[in-house]
Amino acid sequence: MKRFLLMIAGLTISVSALAMCESEEKSVKYHGVLFDAMAQIDRGMYDQVLTKMDKSGVQGMALFARLTHKSNGDADVLALKKNFPQKFIIGTPKWFDLRGDVSAMYLRQTLSGLRDGPYQFVGEIMFAHGDKSHGEQTASGERYVSAEKPNVLQLMQELQILQAPVMTH
Repeated sequence: MKRFLLMIAGLTISVSALAMCESEEKSVKYHGVLFDAMAQIDRGMYDQVLTKMDKSGVQGMALFARLTHKSNGDADVLALKKNFPQKFIIGTPKWFDLRGDVSAMYLRQTLSGLRDGPYQFVGEIMFAHGDKSHGEQTASGERYVSAEKPNVLQLMQELQILQAPVMTH
């Protein structure tokens, strides 16, 4: 099994925390590669990713795109995977416009991308965005996606069936 060293560009999650997330009722062990970091990119970062990986000696990366109204890095992520298939494990794009619940379109596109390819994990769902001083403020506080909404619950059920990892914020 190849060891993947990852360039940290955002959140980190503890491998021990992942191991503790097993259900008491049904213990399902994940036997894939474990990650303790993730990287996300905007449009136009293809060459930067390769240069920084080479300079720092990073051999492989879990990578996903950022989707905002200003930028869509998915083409770069897909091109990197196509041109360097052994270097990248790619996740679904991270949407920045989700509020309350994930949209039906997000649900369809995410599950399709995991079932039919090319994605291997959910890039990131922003359940809370309270760690940024510049985050969007609403009447109810910081923008967030509720883990109890119908589409989120359906997504999580489908991800369990697919055994697809998900990055959360």
